[in-house]
Amino acid sequence: MQTTSATRRWSAFAVLLVGAFLPPLDFFIVNVALPSIQSSLHTSVAELQLVISGYASAYAVFLITGGRLGDLFRRRNLPMWHQLLRTDSVMFSAFSWSSPFICNRQSG
Repeated sequence: MQTTSATRRWSAFAVLLVGAFLPPLDFFIVNVALPSIQSSLHTSVAELQLVISGYASAYAVFLITGGRLGDLFRRRNLPMWHQLLRTDSVMFSAFSWSSPFICNRQSG
């Protein structure tokens, strides 16, 4: 029978593994969605590359910022706010009807 501290340690390890698995999964999902983004929003290849670059840049910036905010504020409340912000941004992206870069394109 394991002690409580060993059980908590393995639980924390499982949470860390899931946290390390989510970024590659997110990149995989975005890459799989690129063909449907291109067909439904009529984007160019350069705009698709910008989607991937923007996603990677935003992830890197918010990873460092989130770590610092976790140090400054209570770590218990931060995941709740992170999940709320992430849900809002995903909903905003899901309901977009065009690429924001199409406005600057000349028709012809």
